[in-house]
Amino acid sequence: MSPLGHAGDVRALLCRHCGGTVEAPSVGGLTTCQYCETQQIAGRRETELLSLPPSTATTQIDPSAPPEQREAARLAALHEQLAAYDAASNPYAYANVPEACAYLLELSYDDPMLPPVMLQGFLGAVERCEAGGGRPEDQQAVYWTSSRLENLMIQRFDPLRARAVVETAMDAVSEPGFKYLLVCSLANQARVAGDHPATEAWLALCDPAPTNIDLDSERRASYGKLRLDQQRFREVLAIAGEHHDDIPHVPSMTAVFVGLRVASFEGLGRPAEADRELTSLLTMTSRDDQQAVRQIFKNNPQWSPCIKVWSRLKERGPLPHTQEDRF
Repeated sequence: MSPLGHAGDVRALLCRHCGGTVEAPSVGGLTTCQYCETQQIAGRRETELLSLPPSTATTQIDPSAPPEQREAARLAALHEQLAAYDAASNPYAYANVPEACAYLLELSYDDPMLPPVMLQGFLGAVERCEAGGGRPEDQQAVYWTSSRLENLMIQRFDPLRARAVVETAMDAVSEPGFKYLLVCSLANQARVAGDHPATEAWLALCDPAPTNIDLDSERRASYGKLRLDQQRFREVLAIAGEHHDDIPHVPSMTAVFVGLRVASFEGLGRPAEADRELTSLLTMTSRDDQQAVRQIFKNNPQWSPCIKVWSRLKERGPLPHTQEDRF
């Protein structure tokens, strides 16, 4: 299969029979797998602004209020959700493992059997979702397995198949929140590939004012990484905030938001503020998890300023840490 751009007239999907990557027109239609010759129907690529799931916050947003008041009310609603956030019961949270997918956690990430087992788990989730009429638990299983399989394909340097996983999941789910998050995944894939116009095009499908904290966090992180790649540091700070409490976000993204601020402050020649933000992250993490965060920063060129700041702090003495993570 020839390399595909991240925007245009062609989609990448998984064959439901063999798991191979197949091309499909953006308008949808009948496709044939070049590996096993199985035929399947592809959906139409999303081209309209995505709808939003209802907010779980009690804070009301008056649609007739001035924009500044609406945004203030929206942020208040997100802060309210953060205060009551429970990843274990949140369908969008990676930590909330669907019951039907629990067996997939038995294999470690370096187990050679994990990719084929995860592929079958994902295709099985898609099949159950479509056969069962899109029950909530089945849509969650599609989203959860797609996220895990996408990460596996990226780690194994197979970006085209990673994209096919996400686009296949897009066809299977109908719940607005899952679609929103999957579009953000496609935008991030395009950004990593250096296709910034396609990244912008995908993110343009995401409503800019979601009232759900998971969606808002993912959109902000996606835009923040794009603007960081473009070295538009002031815009990054407007997206992620200049202080930890400025913008509410899901706890699992704390390192990402801190990284955006640290890299931007360093890029703007504001080292004291970069030091402050990284120190705030270190005080919330154990030594073991600090090493995991540092490895993430080290493996991604856009986070290189964070490694510079990390080294600067280390030269001054022992790094702060906690006994166990608080996020």
